[in-house]
Amino acid sequence: MSTCPYCQAAVPHDALCCVHCGRTLVTETVQDRSTQERLRELLEAKGILVGGMTPPPPSPTLIEGPPPGVSPVLRSGEAGSQILSLRTDQEQSLFALPFEETMSPAPAPTLDEREPTPQPSVLPAPTPPPVGVPAAQGHPDRMPQAGDVIEPYEIASEIGRGGMGRVYLAHHRLTGQEVALKMLLPQFSNEPRLRARFLNEAKVLARLEHPNLVPLLGFFESGNRAFIVMPYVRGITLERMLRRQGRLAVEIVVDLFEQLCAAIEHVHRHDFLHRDLKPSNVIVRGDGRVMVTDFGIARAVGGEKMTLPGMVVGTAEYLAPEQACGASRDDKRSDIYSLGILLYEMLTGQVPFHHPNAGEVLQRQVSSPPPPPRAIVPEITPALESVMLRALAKDPDKRFQSAQEFANVVRTTVWPMPGTVDVARHEVRGQASPAPVSGRGSGLSAPGAGIDRQVAPIEFAPTLDAPGAGRAAAPSLKEWLRWGAVVLGLAGVGAAVGAWLRLRG
Repeated sequence: MSTCPYCQAAVPHDALCCVHCGRTLVTETVQDRSTQERLRELLEAKGILVGGMTPPPPSPTLIEGPPPGVSPVLRSGEAGSQILSLRTDQEQSLFALPFEETMSPAPAPTLDEREPTPQPSVLPAPTPPPVGVPAAQGHPDRMPQAGDVIEPYEIASEIGRGGMGRVYLAHHRLTGQEVALKMLLPQFSNEPRLRARFLNEAKVLARLEHPNLVPLLGFFESGNRAFIVMPYVRGITLERMLRRQGRLAVEIVVDLFEQLCAAIEHVHRHDFLHRDLKPSNVIVRGDGRVMVTDFGIARAVGGEKMTLPGMVVGTAEYLAPEQACGASRDDKRSDIYSLGILLYEMLTGQVPFHHPNAGEVLQRQVSSPPPPPRAIVPEITPALESVMLRALAKDPDKRFQSAQEFANVVRTTVWPMPGTVDVARHEVRGQASPAPVSGRGSGLSAPGAGIDRQVAPIEFAPTLDAPGAGRAAAPSLKEWLRWGAVVLGLAGVGAAVGAWLRLRG
């Protein structure tokens, strides 16, 4: 027995072709007369041989080679053999000839008639969904669409997008609660640094709980997608409010700014930095409450940096100088600088440094002094201008050292007159209409994400050093007239009742 060089099957040593693959095994091997005669007759019967029989030479010789594309085949003679050419269109027919007569029969393979034993599948069988709960629609790694069911939530619509992900409005299928699902794009799920940053946002929100911060409801993964679950807030972003109005009244600014500082003070007390304060990350609800969101690049004080050395992350117009130069030495006072830019923009309607080139903006943040606010809005008092410029100092040591200190100084510098707080709150409620708003920018600020419970807005808290603190406001002329009218009305009613009683008596 020998081995077929093509399929490695066992074949007799004198076989002309393999019974398993049909390939010819020899081209010049001279067989005995009986074998060659039978092969010749078989080929002639098939009409494959070209030309008649010629007397064989004394020893095997090769004649002129076949034309291109034609394989040679043996032609037998009485004393030897020679190579003949095959017809081009019948070349493959030779390999299908039954050569059983010219070789010893090969042992037939034994087939097992029993049923094969079922092998365990490589992938586990899919778990059927619970009764009454339909399975998620579509591929688990594709972008969600309206009507898709992801875990216990059903997607309603897309409400925001950024460079790293999307934000969707959804509702819980059992409780009906409206939520904002913040999703990291599937193509970034395999990037360790981006995935760690997304997970870090959920960890930061889990440690914070404040009325002016959008809370965390949960975090889950579905396929190659990761989701942060937050309540849905109906309101307007500070960015859209400023775009609509240009700048805000001082009384409204003080009310909003105090709530904003209260949220950042809470973040700092838990040893975290927001690092991305800007108007699109501040939502004003319909009742006047400020909600701070988007902790995508937040980190712990002194914690591990999420960015590479020299990399600048954030929005150029709101970055502190130490952030703009990529020195990675930002601290709580960097958020104070961003708060100063927000105060500047709310009072003047524009940011201190603006240029189409972000690199130019960063350069100005580091080296150029901000334009004086009173040059833009003359109504700003010199004392308030001094407070704003102190917050925008290039040296962190010359700024306010805490958000609470910043808010206290602003409050004492611009103390509202009696009744101004109510007017400011009324104006804020009028602008913050209860409608979902989508944000813009590279972050995932989830402008539609918010809080469900209705809480009264934060009131102004008078301090001992505030002008007029602890003193009751004097009644105005309108109040005297109103009380006088009430007294006269009561007297008239009393006179009428007395006259009626006398008539009856």
